[in-house]
Parts: sequence; C-alpha cells; structure tokens
Amino acid sequence: MTSGSEPRRRPAGGTMCGDCFYCAASLDIQKLLCDNAVPVVAHVGLIPSQCTWTGGFKVVGKTAKSAKAVWDHVKRLETIGCFGAELEVVPDRVAEAISKSTPMIMLGMGAGAGADAQYLFAEDILGYTTGHKPRHAKTYRNFAAEYERLQQERVAAFKEFISDVETGAYPAPACRAHNRHRIRTLRSEHQGVKAPTFGQVRSRRQSVRHRGSSAPAAI
Repeated sequence: MTSGSEPRRRPAGGTMCGDCFYCAASLDIQKLLCDNAVPVVAHVGLIPSQCTWTGGFKVVGKTAKSAKAVWDHVKRLETIGCFGAELEVVPDRVAEAISKSTPMIMLGMGAGAGADAQYLFAEDILGYTTGHKPRHAKTYRNFAAEYERLQQERVAAFKEFISDVETGAYPAPACRAHNRHRIRTLRSEHQGVKAPTFGQVRSRRQSVRHRGSSAPAAI
C-alpha cells in the first residue's frame, strides 16, 4: 500500500503486484506468512472453507459463547501479526463491537455497517451469481443475461468456423500466405529447364550411393 498522496507506481516491467495476501488457512500458515513480512488479511466468523466443521452456512456469533469465540479468534490473529480480517456473516452489534476493539482492519461481509469497510463479491454486484444468493448480497447490474448472450454468440461463431472448414470456405485466398514475387522469380529462373526423368534421378542416386560406400567410415 502507498501512504499519503504518493501515486501508486508500477514495478519495473509493468507488472502489478499485490498489496497483501488473503488467507483463510490455519493460524500456523498465517503466522508463517506474517513472520516472513507478508501482509496478511485473515478470515473470521463464517469461513466457507471450514463450514463443514462449524455447522454449515449460517450466522456465527448469535450467542454470547459463539460471539466470544469470534473475538478470541480476532485476538489470536492480532498476536501473530495479521493486519486485517474479513468478518463474515456476524450479527451487526457483534461486528461493530469487535471492529471498535481491535487495531486490525475489519472487512465486513454480511456483518452490518459497523465494520471498517464493506466487502461484496463481484458476482453479486454484477448479477451473475449462480445458485443460492445470500441475504447480504445486492445486485447492481444484470451481467447474467449478457454472459448468456455472449455464450450463445461464442457457440455460434465456432459452429460457423467448423462449417467453413468443412465446406472449404476457410481458408479463403485472402487468408492464405502468398509470395507472388518469389514465385514469378522461380518461374523465370526455370523457364526452358526440363525436369529430370525418373531414370536420371535413379542414376544420380545410385552414383551417390556408390561414392558413399567407398568412403572411409567416420570415427
């Protein structure tokens, strides 16, 4: 990240780099990254990659015990050096209390307005989410219809290409490589020169083989 009003600069070669590493893995892995000076954004609350072990896709922190567990998780992340965390599907009052009580940057997703920032998937914003749409998602555009239209156009284009190849319409003369000047030069160079007969070619091959058989073997 850049500080103040300093403009963001591209590294040498024009390749953009990441500001941090998002990691919802174990504390051991997160700590390893932090210990090696990699800025880490962690994940607390509902962690989809672990929801099989935590009761499925549901609100986390509805009871005092589960809210305390989320808070304890945040404190452990602070201890190992994470600078931020996604706070997913946590009651808004719990999310606000945690966000106010930690120096970490809390990115709320389905956690009310009390988090430090709001996080929403592009699929939800642009309207091409497939399957279940979560309650906290909001759609601003209908890209699903546009993607479907593009898919139909994609299929139609490939079908037309296949048809052109099968009928010989592709490659057309305009799509082929030509070197007309070189062809005319070759023709002028060989005007009046007769192609060798089969007997002449065979005689030349036998002569080459005969000379080769008497040559000493190379070591």
